Amino acid sequence: LGTVASINCKAWWQIQGFMQKMAEISGRKLDPEPDHVRTLGTRLVVAERPTVLAAGEDMRLRVGVLGLGIPKIYWRAWGGKWRSAPLQPVVPAPPGKSAVKEAVVPGATVLQPGIEWYIESIAADGSADRFPTKGTWTTAVVAPWAEATMQTVAVRTGTPPAVKNLKARQLAYGGMELTWDDVPGGGALYTVTRKQGEEIVALGVAADTWIEDTRPTAGAVTYSVVAAYFGGKPGEAASINVTQTPVVPAVPAGWKAEAGARRVLLTLPAVGMETRAMRAYIRAQGETDWRPVADLSRPKAGVAGHAAIVAPSGKPVEVTLTGVGLGGGESEKAAPQTVTPIDADPEPVVHVAGATPDVMPGGQLTGDAKFGQDGDRRTLDLHHGGIQMPLPDALKAPVGLTVAMWFKPTVLFGMPVMVDNGTWRQDGFFLQMIGAGFRWHIAPEDFDGGTYTLGQWQHVCGTWDGNEGRLYVNGKLVSQHASNVTYTPSGMPLYIGRYNQDADMYFVQGSLADVRIYATALTEDEVKALAKR
Repeated sequence: LGTVASINCKAWWQIQGFMQKMAEISGRKLDPEPDHVRTLGTRLVVAERPTVLAAGEDMRLRVGVLGLGIPKIYWRAWGGKWRSAPLQPVVPAPPGKSAVKEAVVPGATVLQPGIEWYIESIAADGSADRFPTKGTWTTAVVAPWAEATMQTVAVRTGTPPAVKNLKARQLAYGGMELTWDDVPGGGALYTVTRKQGEEIVALGVAADTWIEDTRPTAGAVTYSVVAAYFGGKPGEAASINVTQTPVVPAVPAGWKAEAGARRVLLTLPAVGMETRAMRAYIRAQGETDWRPVADLSRPKAGVAGHAAIVAPSGKPVEVTLTGVGLGGGESEKAAPQTVTPIDADPEPVVHVAGATPDVMPGGQLTGDAKFGQDGDRRTLDLHHGGIQMPLPDALKAPVGLTVAMWFKPTVLFGMPVMVDNGTWRQDGFFLQMIGAGFRWHIAPEDFDGGTYTLGQWQHVCGTWDGNEGRLYVNGKLVSQHASNVTYTPSGMPLYIGRYNQDADMYFVQGSLADVRIYATALTEDEVKALAKR
């Protein structure tokens, strides 16, 4: 509770400082109570996060609520019906003021084996905050404490014997299942490795007598299992030699090809675990030979995906797909589809401070952000503000991503974020200054590189095509590596000129121009063309 109070106290003084700055800019006297600044929306501070409860016990959480939000807790027993209840103030406070409130889940609904819950606060201006930011928090529910019993377990010492009856079985999707007998008396942990040639890969430590290698490689492989008591010396290794057979998945079905700007847009079918990737081939209409152009990441099991491949525009092309399984096995080609890519530049989903009217659906200026002019360049001038808008639908399941802009920093302070819809290593994406250069982040991966110069314009661009991320500075590639992560958009708004947190170090101090966000990955030539404008 003391931590929550100190966090709210700090936030109160931060908002008071924002109020003073806003008053200076607007020339108006504002409400002296910072809790009434509607544009700041709502924030939650959830310090209590129980991982286990006794069945029938009320779950009570103290939550710091900042701003004008109306917080509610939503919960259900696993597999049950969702319920909700508003949070109640611990100490009565006027409506809209920052306060510590309590969320209560009645004990009658706290059922074994567990409950899942989240807390959400929505303000009148449409802003929202949520804990956790995505999904739910899970709390295990055990037997009431009075019924629980304690046992004393003796820790085994010494060196265990080698495991016996080690077996390997290749599963239908290509994974390798390993099983073995427990050592006499039990109590051991088992370290499992895979060796192919000179490469040794640690698969994990198992507390039971089973493990699954979900990404084996084709060919001859040696698996080894070593038993050890907790804190003791390992025993002798038991090994087994197997041959991993490449898996040939089914021919892709139910996919669709459509014309895009210099691209073919693909809707990928839901596939099973036996398909690890899809390979796209292309050829001009009338040609006989197929040309492989991309290995496309497999969509989540049971969920359709999207991808884009670059193709010559204005002329018909044929496209086909194959499925690729573990070990490199490849299916037959699917029946080809014919499309004619559009001879035009890709259109940005968001375009701010460019030569054309702004495209920022639902966007609004916040803080001290304002549009300006620097020579013939239209600018978005920033110090402690930005643009906030709902994340456009096109960016919620894109075939790729590109964030590009001209950037002129005037003050070196903190790690300012130019564009953000995500949290580091958790979800979404952002582009920022950090250290001596820039960072393009597609959760959970970083692409760092380049350098910046204060007081000068420089072009910065990050791209991601589902398989690879790239960072460009002034049209030059400065960072690149494989990135086949599953893109997960943040549930927060899209921000320009700031991060999703209000700390000073995240605000841009300088100017942005020609800010563009695309729902596709631009090619290197397209990025260079933007950097020359």
